Amino acid sequence: MTRLRRAMTFGAVLAASLVVSVLLWIDHAQDERLRMGNMVLSAVVVLAIALLQLMMAHERARLAHLLDQVLDDNERLLTTDDLTGLRNRRHFFQILEREATEHLMTGQPMAVIVIDLDHFKTINKDHGRAVGDLVLSEIGHTIRRAARARDIMARLEGDTFVCLLTAITEDTAVGIGERLREGIRHTKITIASGGRIPVTASIGVAAVTGRAEVDLDRLLDRATRAMSKAREFGMDRVVCARLPVQGYPTRAVYDAIEAGKRQPLDDDPS
Repeated sequence: MTRLRRAMTFGAVLAASLVVSVLLWIDHAQDERLRMGNMVLSAVVVLAIALLQLMMAHERARLAHLLDQVLDDNERLLTTDDLTGLRNRRHFFQILEREATEHLMTGQPMAVIVIDLDHFKTINKDHGRAVGDLVLSEIGHTIRRAARARDIMARLEGDTFVCLLTAITEDTAVGIGERLREGIRHTKITIASGGRIPVTASIGVAAVTGRAEVDLDRLLDRATRAMSKAREFGMDRVVCARLPVQGYPTRAVYDAIEAGKRQPLDDDPS
Protein backbone atom coordinates (compact mmCIF):
# COMPACT_ATOMS: atom_id res chain seq x y z
CA MET A 1 0.00 0.00 0.00
CA THR A 2 2.82 2.41 0.84
CA ARG A 3 4.59 1.73 -2.45
CA LEU A 4 1.29 2.22 -4.28
CA ARG A 5 0.90 5.65 -2.69
CA ARG A 6 4.44 6.53 -3.75
CA ALA A 7 3.72 5.47 -7.31
CA MET A 8 0.49 7.50 -7.33
CA THR A 9 2.34 10.54 -5.97
CA PHE A 10 5.00 10.25 -8.64
CA GLY A 11 2.37 9.85 -11.35
CA ALA A 12 0.41 12.85 -10.08
CA VAL A 13 3.49 15.10 -10.06
CA LEU A 14 4.51 13.97 -13.52
CA ALA A 15 1.01 14.48 -14.89
CA ALA A 16 0.79 17.92 -13.32
CA SER A 17 4.12 18.87 -14.87
CA LEU A 18 2.99 17.72 -18.28
CA VAL A 19 -0.31 19.59 -17.98
CA VAL A 20 1.43 22.81 -16.96
CA SER A 21 3.88 22.47 -19.83
CA VAL A 22 1.10 21.85 -22.34
CA LEU A 23 -0.88 24.83 -21.04
CA LEU A 24 2.15 27.05 -21.32
CA TRP A 25 2.76 25.74 -24.78
CA ILE A 26 -0.83 26.50 -25.85
CA ASP A 27 -0.67 29.92 -24.24
CA HIS A 28 2.48 30.77 -26.16
CA ALA A 29 1.04 29.35 -29.35
CA GLN A 30 -2.05 31.51 -29.02
CA ASP A 31 0.11 34.58 -28.61
CA GLU A 32 2.12 33.45 -31.61
CA ARG A 33 5.29 33.82 -29.63
CA LEU A 34 6.16 30.10 -29.50
CA ARG A 35 9.61 29.38 -30.74
CA MET A 36 11.48 26.19 -31.26
CA GLY A 37 13.81 27.05 -28.39
CA ASN A 38 10.86 27.38 -26.02
CA MET A 39 9.53 24.02 -27.15
CA VAL A 40 12.88 22.38 -26.57
CA LEU A 41 13.24 24.11 -23.21
CA SER A 42 9.79 22.95 -22.14
CA ALA A 43 10.59 19.39 -23.14
CA VAL A 44 13.88 19.49 -21.25
CA VAL A 45 12.15 20.84 -18.14
CA VAL A 46 9.52 18.12 -18.28
CA LEU A 47 12.12 15.39 -18.73
CA ALA A 48 14.26 16.82 -15.94
CA ILE A 49 11.29 16.88 -13.57
CA ALA A 50 10.34 13.34 -14.56
CA LEU A 51 13.91 12.11 -14.06
CA LEU A 52 14.16 13.85 -10.69
CA GLN A 53 10.87 12.36 -9.53
CA LEU A 54 11.97 8.92 -10.71
CA MET A 55 15.23 9.19 -8.78
CA MET A 56 13.40 10.40 -5.67
CA ALA A 57 10.86 7.59 -5.93
CA HIS A 58 13.65 5.03 -6.32
CA GLU A 59 15.46 6.41 -3.27
CA ARG A 60 12.28 6.45 -1.21
CA ALA A 61 11.60 2.85 -2.20
CA ARG A 62 15.16 1.87 -1.22
CA LEU A 63 14.88 3.59 2.16
CA ALA A 64 11.45 2.05 2.74
CA HIS A 65 12.89 -1.39 1.97
CA LEU A 66 15.72 -0.82 4.45
CA LEU A 67 13.23 0.36 7.06
CA ASP A 68 11.08 -2.73 6.50
CA GLN A 69 14.16 -4.91 6.99
CA VAL A 70 15.06 -3.12 10.23
CA LEU A 71 11.50 -3.48 11.52
CA ASP A 72 11.44 -7.16 10.55
CA ASP A 73 14.77 -7.73 12.31
CA ASN A 74 13.53 -5.96 15.43
CA GLU A 75 10.32 -7.98 15.38
CA ARG A 76 12.30 -11.19 15.00
CA LEU A 77 14.55 -10.25 17.94
CA LEU A 78 11.51 -9.52 20.10
CA THR A 79 9.64 -12.72 19.24
CA THR A 80 12.25 -15.35 18.31
CA ASP A 81 14.78 -17.39 20.25
CA ASP A 82 18.02 -16.74 18.37
CA LEU A 83 19.51 -20.17 19.12
CA THR A 84 16.66 -22.41 17.97
CA GLY A 85 14.65 -20.15 15.67
CA LEU A 86 11.50 -20.96 17.67
CA ARG A 87 9.39 -18.35 19.42
CA ASN A 88 10.75 -17.05 22.69
CA ARG A 89 9.08 -17.28 26.07
CA ARG A 90 7.56 -13.79 26.07
CA HIS A 91 5.97 -14.15 22.65
CA PHE A 92 4.68 -17.62 23.44
CA PHE A 93 2.78 -16.40 26.48
CA GLN A 94 1.29 -13.56 24.45
CA ILE A 95 -0.03 -16.09 21.93
CA LEU A 96 -1.21 -18.40 24.72
CA GLU A 97 -3.30 -15.61 26.25
CA ARG A 98 -4.85 -14.87 22.87
CA GLU A 99 -5.67 -18.52 22.20
CA ALA A 100 -7.20 -18.91 25.67
CA THR A 101 -9.55 -16.04 24.87
CA GLU A 102 -10.40 -17.68 21.55
CA HIS A 103 -11.07 -20.94 23.37
CA LEU A 104 -13.47 -19.19 25.75
CA MET A 105 -15.38 -17.63 22.83
CA THR A 106 -15.54 -20.61 20.50
CA GLY A 107 -14.97 -23.67 22.64
CA GLN A 108 -12.16 -24.72 20.30
CA PRO A 109 -10.05 -27.34 22.13
CA MET A 110 -6.41 -26.66 22.83
CA ALA A 111 -3.44 -28.48 24.29
CA VAL A 112 0.02 -27.73 25.60
CA ILE A 113 3.03 -30.02 25.26
CA VAL A 114 6.08 -29.48 27.47
CA ILE A 115 9.34 -31.06 26.30
CA ASP A 116 12.41 -31.45 28.50
CA LEU A 117 15.61 -32.98 27.14
CA ASP A 118 16.97 -35.91 29.13
CA HIS A 119 20.48 -35.62 30.65
CA PHE A 120 21.13 -32.26 28.99
CA LYS A 121 23.29 -31.06 31.88
CA THR A 122 25.51 -34.09 31.32
CA ILE A 123 25.89 -33.18 27.66
CA ASN A 124 26.98 -29.67 28.61
CA LYS A 125 29.36 -31.03 31.24
CA ASP A 126 30.96 -33.70 29.05
CA HIS A 127 31.12 -31.86 25.72
CA GLY A 128 30.99 -28.15 26.54
CA ARG A 129 28.49 -25.36 26.06
CA ALA A 130 29.10 -25.08 22.31
CA VAL A 131 27.97 -28.66 21.78
CA GLY A 132 25.03 -28.05 24.10
CA ASP A 133 24.00 -25.10 21.93
CA LEU A 134 24.31 -27.31 18.84
CA VAL A 135 21.99 -29.86 20.46
CA LEU A 136 19.41 -27.19 21.27
CA SER A 137 19.58 -25.80 17.75
CA GLU A 138 19.11 -29.21 16.14
CA ILE A 139 16.28 -30.14 18.49
CA GLY A 140 14.60 -26.85 17.64
CA HIS A 141 14.64 -27.85 13.96
CA THR A 142 13.32 -31.30 14.85
CA ILE A 143 10.42 -29.87 16.84
CA ARG A 144 9.52 -27.53 14.00
CA ARG A 145 9.46 -30.42 11.53
CA ALA A 146 7.51 -32.80 13.76
CA ALA A 147 4.76 -30.40 14.80
CA ARG A 148 1.93 -29.23 12.56
CA ALA A 149 2.35 -26.06 10.52
CA ARG A 150 -0.24 -24.15 12.59
CA ASP A 151 1.19 -25.20 15.97
CA ILE A 152 3.06 -22.64 18.08
CA MET A 153 6.49 -23.85 19.16
CA ALA A 154 8.76 -22.06 21.61
CA ARG A 155 11.80 -22.47 23.78
CA LEU A 156 10.78 -21.65 27.34
CA GLU A 157 14.20 -21.75 28.96
CA GLY A 158 17.35 -23.85 28.94
CA ASP A 159 16.51 -27.23 27.44
CA THR A 160 12.75 -26.92 27.96
CA PHE A 161 10.47 -26.44 24.97
CA VAL A 162 6.73 -26.00 24.65
CA CYS A 163 4.13 -26.44 21.90
CA LEU A 164 0.67 -24.92 21.79
CA LEU A 165 -1.81 -26.96 19.77
CA THR A 166 -5.25 -25.67 18.77
CA ALA A 167 -8.33 -27.36 17.26
CA ILE A 168 -7.09 -30.71 18.49
CA THR A 169 -8.34 -33.61 20.59
CA GLU A 170 -6.43 -34.91 23.57
CA ASP A 171 -5.65 -38.18 21.80
CA THR A 172 -4.28 -36.33 18.78
CA ALA A 173 -2.19 -34.11 21.06
CA VAL A 174 -0.70 -37.21 22.66
CA GLY A 175 -0.01 -38.58 19.17
CA ILE A 176 1.87 -35.40 18.28
CA GLY A 177 3.76 -35.73 21.55
CA GLU A 178 4.82 -39.22 20.49
CA ARG A 179 5.86 -37.90 17.09
CA LEU A 180 7.97 -35.25 18.78
CA ARG A 181 9.54 -37.86 21.06
CA GLU A 182 10.39 -40.11 18.12
CA GLY A 183 11.77 -37.18 16.12
CA ILE A 184 14.02 -36.09 18.97
CA ARG A 185 15.16 -39.66 19.61
CA HIS A 186 16.22 -40.05 15.98
CA THR A 187 17.88 -36.67 15.63
CA LYS A 188 21.48 -37.25 14.57
CA ILE A 189 23.86 -34.82 16.23
CA THR A 190 27.47 -35.23 15.15
CA ILE A 191 30.27 -33.47 17.02
CA ALA A 192 33.71 -32.38 15.76
CA SER A 193 35.37 -35.64 16.88
CA GLY A 194 33.04 -37.57 14.62
CA GLY A 195 31.01 -39.10 17.41
CA ARG A 196 27.27 -38.79 17.78
CA ILE A 197 25.32 -37.61 20.80
CA PRO A 198 22.07 -39.48 21.53
CA VAL A 199 19.24 -37.25 22.69
CA THR A 200 15.89 -38.21 24.19
CA ALA A 201 13.13 -36.20 25.82
CA SER A 202 10.51 -36.49 28.54
CA ILE A 203 7.20 -35.03 27.35
CA GLY A 204 4.04 -33.95 29.16
CA VAL A 205 0.69 -33.20 27.53
CA ALA A 206 -2.28 -31.29 28.97
CA ALA A 207 -5.44 -30.55 26.98
CA VAL A 208 -8.68 -28.62 27.52
CA THR A 209 -12.04 -28.88 25.77
CA GLY A 210 -15.39 -27.21 26.22
CA ARG A 211 -16.11 -23.50 26.28
CA ALA A 212 -14.81 -22.34 29.65
CA GLU A 213 -12.21 -20.03 31.11
CA VAL A 214 -8.77 -21.63 31.11
CA ASP A 215 -6.33 -21.06 33.93
CA LEU A 216 -3.14 -20.85 31.89
CA ASP A 217 -0.85 -21.27 34.88
CA ARG A 218 -2.74 -24.41 35.86
CA LEU A 219 -2.66 -25.76 32.31
CA LEU A 220 1.09 -25.29 32.00
CA ASP A 221 1.60 -26.68 35.48
CA ARG A 222 -0.30 -29.84 34.55
CA ALA A 223 1.77 -30.31 31.40
CA THR A 224 4.99 -29.69 33.35
CA ARG A 225 4.02 -32.14 36.08
CA ALA A 226 3.15 -34.73 33.44
CA MET A 227 6.60 -34.17 31.94
CA SER A 228 8.13 -34.72 35.39
CA LYS A 229 6.20 -37.98 35.64
CA ALA A 230 7.67 -39.02 32.29
CA ARG A 231 11.14 -38.48 33.75
CA GLU A 232 10.27 -40.45 36.87
CA PHE A 233 8.93 -43.33 34.77
CA GLY A 234 12.24 -43.71 32.94
CA MET A 235 12.45 -40.78 30.48
CA ASP A 236 12.06 -40.96 26.70
CA ARG A 237 8.28 -41.17 27.00
CA VAL A 238 5.04 -39.15 26.85
CA VAL A 239 2.67 -38.74 29.80
CA CYS A 240 -0.75 -37.10 29.54
CA ALA A 241 -2.34 -35.10 32.38
CA ARG A 242 -6.12 -34.81 32.32
CA LEU A 243 -7.48 -31.37 33.12
CA PRO A 244 -11.05 -31.17 34.53
CA VAL A 245 -13.05 -29.20 31.98
CA GLN A 246 -16.51 -29.12 30.33
CA GLY A 247 -17.61 -25.80 31.78
CA TYR A 248 -15.81 -26.36 35.05
CA PRO A 249 -12.29 -24.92 35.09
CA THR A 250 -12.86 -21.26 35.95
CA ARG A 251 -10.09 -19.39 37.71
CA ALA A 252 -12.12 -19.15 40.92
CA VAL A 253 -12.67 -22.91 40.96
CA TYR A 254 -8.99 -23.60 40.45
CA ASP A 255 -8.12 -21.19 43.23
CA ALA A 256 -10.51 -23.10 45.46
CA ILE A 257 -8.93 -26.41 44.47
CA GLU A 258 -5.46 -25.05 45.22
CA ALA A 259 -6.67 -23.82 48.62
CA GLY A 260 -8.04 -27.30 49.38
CA LYS A 261 -11.63 -26.07 49.69
CA ARG A 262 -13.10 -28.48 47.16
CA GLN A 263 -12.05 -31.47 45.11
CA PRO A 264 -11.76 -31.56 41.30
CA LEU A 265 -14.48 -33.35 39.40
CA ASP A 266 -12.20 -36.19 38.38
CA ASP A 267 -9.13 -37.80 39.88
CA ASP A 268 -5.93 -35.85 39.52
CA PRO A 269 -3.60 -38.30 37.80
CA SER A 270 -0.60 -36.08 38.25
